[in-house]
Amino acid sequence: MVNDREICYFNSGLTSENKSSYIKDVAAQFIILLDTELPDRFFFLSSCPECGYIGESGLEVIEKPLIPKQLFKLIYGRGQNQRAICSKCKRPFPNNMSDYEGRKQYLSKKC
Repeated sequence: MVNDREICYFNSGLTSENKSSYIKDVAAQFIILLDTELPDRFFFLSSCPECGYIGESGLEVIEKPLIPKQLFKLIYGRGQNQRAICSKCKRPFPNNMSDYEGRKQYLSKKC
């Protein structure tokens, strides 16, 4: 997270120390992506750093209460918490294509 003038930017690779080189790397990556034929819904895809799968991620319910989900929502006023998982190996939190590392993994597999 980089906190600049009371605005926080969340990104897995961006830090205060590397913000000048990181921004150049992201810009260079987007120039490469402009000349690449991307699949439909590219920014909805994920890449798993563990098994290398690239595709849409699944969801896993984190809270598993003993009550039905409709009753849970009625009592707590919200749905159950979920997290993204790799559709192939079920590893939690795969890299999204909206993230630099996810796109980097995608481009390394394409080339």
